[in-house]
Amino acid sequence: MRKSKKELTTYSEAYSFALDKLTIRDYSQKELEGKLQERSCPSAVIKEVMAKLLECKFINEEKYAELVYRTWVSKKYYGRLHLKQYLMKKKVREDYQQSILKNFTPAEETDRAEAFLKLQLPKLKIKYKTQEEKLRGAVARALASRGFGSDIVWSCIDKIGEN
Repeated sequence: MRKSKKELTTYSEAYSFALDKLTIRDYSQKELEGKLQERSCPSAVIKEVMAKLLECKFINEEKYAELVYRTWVSKKYYGRLHLKQYLMKKKVREDYQQSILKNFTPAEETDRAEAFLKLQLPKLKIKYKTQEEKLRGAVARALASRGFGSDIVWSCIDKIGEN
């Protein structure tokens, strides 16, 4: 059974709640605003709390965006589309999303796709033995489901015959 969420009606309650959340992990401004809204915190109080947190530099959008990106990079086998979804899910500010996506090069994405293919291809070849078309389809689905774009998927499919 989940305990009910206590409503936050005053500035001091909301500020304490926000600080408690920030001691556990970093949040984007939008995420933290959402947490306060979930607790039925008045919008005027939310604005006041956010202003204080930004003034004291307890919320740093750029640092948060970099942290989210570093976490994503450690996941190894995902592509640009997955990165974009991940940044949106984590509510990274739009300008930081664009910057991160611009710095994630197509060469890096290709390397990630090829590393994933190198890992998965032996398993798929065993499963589809002589069924070349089904093997190509399975590779395409596997790469697409991990957020790789169609150009990367096609280049990897072309490389299957080389292996």
